[in-house]
Amino acid sequence: LYGTLNASPTTSRLRFIPNFQAAKHSAAGQGVRMRAIVRGCREKRSLFGGMQKRNRQPHRSLTSFADATAKSDRRTPSTFEELDGYLATIGIENRNERARLIDLNTNPNSLFASVSNKKGSKVYIKARPLNLDHDVKPVIRYLSALGVKKDEIPSMIIAQPAMIGYDVETHIKPLVDCLEDIGVENISRLLVRRPTILGLSNTQSLNKIVDYLKSVDTPLDKIIEYLSTSL
Repeated sequence: LYGTLNASPTTSRLRFIPNFQAAKHSAAGQGVRMRAIVRGCREKRSLFGGMQKRNRQPHRSLTSFADATAKSDRRTPSTFEELDGYLATIGIENRNERARLIDLNTNPNSLFASVSNKKGSKVYIKARPLNLDHDVKPVIRYLSALGVKKDEIPSMIIAQPAMIGYDVETHIKPLVDCLEDIGVENISRLLVRRPTILGLSNTQSLNKIVDYLKSVDTPLDKIIEYLSTSL
């Protein structure tokens, strides 16, 4: 409190006489101090908040790499017309056959999957959306580079419809490497004669077959003959 206590001469009571000027200066001083404290708190909070934001923000190079990876993983499925047009350009002339191939590979509920093929076995394909540039074209390019002729590719696809959806790096190349290790010299001829070899789930399946044939003393040429006629 700012003021003085004076005794009244008549009542002998203490009376408080306020000093408004002192109170005004004191309040002004306290206001200045309070504003300084508040301003300091705000500055600290702003600084701390900025540090938190910087700590939460990932490194710019990592962010750009993640964005690029996400963009590369986003593959828009090709339309029926796009797939149909491409299959026509590689030599599959029958439109009904093209429609069957596309439906088998892209429709999980395809009625064609319940129809037996010429060998009497059911067609099993893990249907999924296909992207022409990322799924189908790489398979055709790889087979061509392997030595398969352009006019031989349509019959291979018709015999093994799922091959247009196989991943080159994780499925086809390991099988080709395995055939090379076995001793097959002309792999493209073998695949043309027996494209169902590409349908083996993994190289272990092929190795098991070859290991068994070797265990019963089957000559290499007979093994290759077996692969080209029986699988």
